[in-house]
Amino acid sequence: MMMAQPTTLRDAIANLSAMPDDATLFVERIGGAFLPSSPASAVVLSDEELELPLAAIAAARAGGKDYFLESFVIAELLEACVQRAHGDGPALDEFVARVIDYAEHDA
Repeated sequence: MMMAQPTTLRDAIANLSAMPDDATLFVERIGGAFLPSSPASAVVLSDEELELPLAAIAAARAGGKDYFLESFVIAELLEACVQRAHGDGPALDEFVARVIDYAEHDA
């Protein structure tokens, strides 16, 4: 059960390869929205915690931040972007914007 050092959403995504595949990102909304500068926490949940409501986990393990996405989902999004671009991935800021859009509208 890990709790990463406080970081921003942008930095968490930039350092995705260092994050455990089973980590869940919780992110603070700023003005009601997820922003690249939003504080983020990566948390690896136990099997018991996976049975709990996300709000309870957020309060206990992520400082009340909102559920965002699992790290493996972000990795899959990056892989899909790279494949669509024939090997060239998007710039970091562009990818962060895509991930935020996915989390807000498709997840």
